[in-house]
Amino acid sequence: MDVLLMRDIEKEIIDFIDQEYNTKKYFLCGPKRTITLDISIRDDLKLVFEDSEELLQEYFKRWNVDSEGFDILNYLNPEYFG
Repeated sequence: MDVLLMRDIEKEIIDFIDQEYNTKKYFLCGPKRTITLDISIRDDLKLVFEDSEELLQEYFKRWNVDSEGFDILNYLNPEYFG
C-alpha cells in the first residue's frame, strides 16, 4: 500500500475518533484528549462497552475491514465502566 495513502487513512481514522468519540476531559469543559495512533479505546478514551462496540462496528464498515472472527470480548469486558 502506498505510504501516502496509508497516512491519509490513518488521519481519517484519527479524525473520526476525535470527532465522534473524543469528549472533553471533564465532559462539557476542559481540553479534549489528543488522539494518536497509540491511543487506547478503553484506557485513554474511557469509552463504555457499548460505545466501544459502536466505534469498532463503524470502523469495520467505513474502512471495509473484514470483522469475521473478531470478538470484542477478547479486548473489552462489558462489565468495565470506562
